[in-house]
Amino acid sequence: MNGGLEVALRCAERGWWVHPLLPGSKRPAGNCRRCRPPAAGARPPCGFPDAAGCACRAAGRYCHGVRAATRERELIHRWWRGRDFGVGVAAGPSGLVVLDLDDHDRPPPEQALLLPWLLNTSKKKTQRPINITS
Repeated sequence: MNGGLEVALRCAERGWWVHPLLPGSKRPAGNCRRCRPPAAGARPPCGFPDAAGCACRAAGRYCHGVRAATRERELIHRWWRGRDFGVGVAAGPSGLVVLDLDDHDRPPPEQALLLPWLLNTSKKKTQRPINITS
């Protein structure tokens, strides 16, 4: 199992909604030419999210990033199979609040000091902090 697939499945098991990111990027992956915007910030030709005519979500495609996020194991396996995607989490539907701490002039503080209450509560392993990357 590839790393992205494993992370996506673990996130979904926690109840978090996931979607694929381009490898090494924070940008959502796209798999449909019709849904790719012609330029950054432009609306895609399919008109999503305003157009009811885009069939990508119903077809189980990940074209629309956070709006296509899922917790379905079968869909996650299909999206990440044979691909080196990163994992994006749709914070709102997942019930999460995101703290974006960008201070590029200094190294980040130790994770235990930053969010000490954020623990992995899996019964299989000893409690340990969730890996947070910048």
